[in-house]
Amino acid sequence: MMISIDSIVEREIHLISLLSQLADRKRQALIQNDLGELRRVTELEEAAAKELKQLEEARLHQAGLFSNKSIYDDELRQRVFELKEKNDFNQALLGDALAYTRFMLQTIAGTGMKPTVYGAEGKVQDGTAQRIFDGRG
Repeated sequence: MMISIDSIVEREIHLISLLSQLADRKRQALIQNDLGELRRVTELEEAAAKELKQLEEARLHQAGLFSNKSIYDDELRQRVFELKEKNDFNQALLGDALAYTRFMLQTIAGTGMKPTVYGAEGKVQDGTAQRIFDGRG
């Protein structure tokens, strides 16, 4: 028995809505630095994305058999666009968190750019600055 293309698209819309909700949860987990929640959300996203991929393959197969346009195509397209915007925002949050982490690691380790050292007269001079953290206990 073949599932109707409309049923497939309805399920896809449901999964995209779920992914959108998960993207909101992921944003909150990123903002609150909640790694446990981030891990749980990522696992749910992976499962939903896997099912969505299978449904899309079935939909494309059926679309090849029946070339009529589904009444849900516009809604599906809109929800995918909204999900993409949320995922782009979350990716930017992750990028910011990664940049901050790199900066903090460089600051703690004393690596990266050479610090500017000013002399008594306010002029830049060669030399080394003290590290913020010295590694001694």
